[in-house]
Amino acid sequence: DGFVGVLFSLHAPNKGPPKSHNGGLSRLSPRTQTTLLKPSSSSSPDYESTLILVVCNTGYRELLRNWMCNAQRLGLKFLVGLADPEIARWMEREHGEVETYPLFEHAEVSAEGEFMSSNFFRIVWRAMELVRELLDSGISVFFIDVDVHLLQDPHLYLSSNCDLVYQQNHCGADAPARTAMEVTEPNSGLYLVKSRWASKQFLSEILLNKPADRKSGEKYSHAERVQIQYWEHLKRWYGFQRAVLSQLPEENDKERKKHVAKFCAADSHKFATGWALERDNFSIIKSEVIALHINCITGRQNKIDKLRNLSLWCP
Repeated sequence: DGFVGVLFSLHAPNKGPPKSHNGGLSRLSPRTQTTLLKPSSSSSPDYESTLILVVCNTGYRELLRNWMCNAQRLGLKFLVGLADPEIARWMEREHGEVETYPLFEHAEVSAEGEFMSSNFFRIVWRAMELVRELLDSGISVFFIDVDVHLLQDPHLYLSSNCDLVYQQNHCGADAPARTAMEVTEPNSGLYLVKSRWASKQFLSEILLNKPADRKSGEKYSHAERVQIQYWEHLKRWYGFQRAVLSQLPEENDKERKKHVAKFCAADSHKFATGWALERDNFSIIKSEVIALHINCITGRQNKIDKLRNLSLWCP
């Protein structure tokens, strides 16, 4: 479900970031700014902090509860982007200790937001806008969908020298190769972007293609899907040699070329997608999995049932 050149100016004039309408870090509370940003483990001059961001609406509240339960078990700090007033009230009432941020102002997107629905696309596009806004505040962002189950602390990967780290999509029944190719589909529901020029420009170019919001029930075309725009721009950056593909963790310390962005594909077993949801597949790789994306299946209840079937549901 769902989920950046020779010289950059030769291939993509900087059109600037899309207009921000929520203000990025300036809208976060002082407590959020001081408690959520986890320092990178790197001691290099490229020292950065990283914020874990998950977004949700009322329709997926049960999945959010499970996600937070598991993240807190791992000792992670995170920010929850709230898509409607109802879930904001629930978070305040039931989880007042968790830092939150409103995705929309004066908007109602509380319906389930099943994959391919108008609510789903409004939320995922707005989530990418928020990520882009936060990059301008000098922090890196690790964006995670609410249906991504974390089994280990992902911060080891956050210390890489990549401009972008993305998850690869594999929905078949067989275990995929661990080495990605430039044409492998990325998942827009799990990615790390560093607060660097290349990362900002990559997201800005994607967001220039953001469609106008649709009313509930109205369709988005294939080309208007954030997943498709993300994939097309990724292939374009590789094709014009504006970025090079590296593998994690094998090439974690591979030298970065000064004038080319470094995009990294996360290991497809450590950051697994739909192929690993079969119990036999999951049992083989469980000990090494960092994040398991409950994708390639649709519907809230189907995802909950799958998590329970794999014994990954918080009691």
